[in-house]
Amino acid sequence: MRLLFLPVAAACVASPDDPNQATSDLLADIQLAALDDTQAEIVVKLQDRLALRGELYELEIGEEVTVTIPGIVISLVSSRLDTQPVYTATIPDPPVDTTYYVAFNRVPPDQTASGSTVSLPPSLSVTAPDAASRQEAIDITWSVSGGDDPIELLVDGPCFDTYRDEIPDEGLFTLPPGSLTGSDESCPASLTLTRLRTGLVDDNFAGGDGLAYQQRTHALLLDP
Repeated sequence: MRLLFLPVAAACVASPDDPNQATSDLLADIQLAALDDTQAEIVVKLQDRLALRGELYELEIGEEVTVTIPGIVISLVSSRLDTQPVYTATIPDPPVDTTYYVAFNRVPPDQTASGSTVSLPPSLSVTAPDAASRQEAIDITWSVSGGDDPIELLVDGPCFDTYRDEIPDEGLFTLPPGSLTGSDESCPASLTLTRLRTGLVDDNFAGGDGLAYQQRTHALLLDP
């Protein structure tokens, strides 16, 4: 699953012998991603804003990260991303346009942060040609949401420069001829549309980012 993590400094894990970090010294990075209609994955990272090397916080005994949606509370499990501690959960049949409450529950006197929220935008389906020339216009269509969530277009392949743009959610975009500059070779490529929606991070944190998105990818062959 492709995730849109914002860049962070190279991190190492804080020593378990260190005293608990104050919640007000932690940055929360919350991402909820759906690559199809069957499931979504939520990933939470907690970063020490005071650490010189951007150490990530590892939960102590009695602490947990949860996500709550109507009728269900899910405890996130610890996993590793490039040796760094992150907290994840898979959500089957994820509801859209619904508030997901993300909580960092701590043992008093440490401060709990239970007010972070994200909301998954509506699903989308993408239609594009299976093969095209980079010197011709390429029509891309998708299902619109009727809202104001931004759409990001990414076209990537080994024989041309990556193309990235934010486009209106109007259901049709024409990639102008010559937009994909590169070599005189044909290559397999991927065309990805992402519908994005920003969330809110609890004020008890030092700050951070919340993001939810629907992402769909179409494979095609691109000729010069």
